[in-house]
Amino acid sequence: MNKDKKEALVGNAADEKQVKGAGQKEKINRISELNDICFILDKLEGRRFLWRLLGVSGVYNISFTGENNLTNFNEGKRCVGNQLLGDIMEANPDAYLQMINENRGSK
Repeated sequence: MNKDKKEALVGNAADEKQVKGAGQKEKINRISELNDICFILDKLEGRRFLWRLLGVSGVYNISFTGENNLTNFNEGKRCVGNQLLGDIMEANPDAYLQMINENRGSK
């Protein structure tokens, strides 16, 4: 199976049992994703790495450049960074504050 394609969790959307099972699988998958992020956030090196990704993605910058293609490219990077930031905040908001304090004055 192509790793970019998600396998359907429901074969028949009219089957309540399948729909309920799919919801439970999604919840378990999300908990697993957040646990992975917490694992990374527990280490100084992990927090530094995520902080760099947030910076490279342009989360703290505006995307607009005046040139349409470059603006679109920047906004795509920023979108990924915002997803990462949202995951960090959902997994452990205190770790984000810790990242800010650890990187204060690093520029």
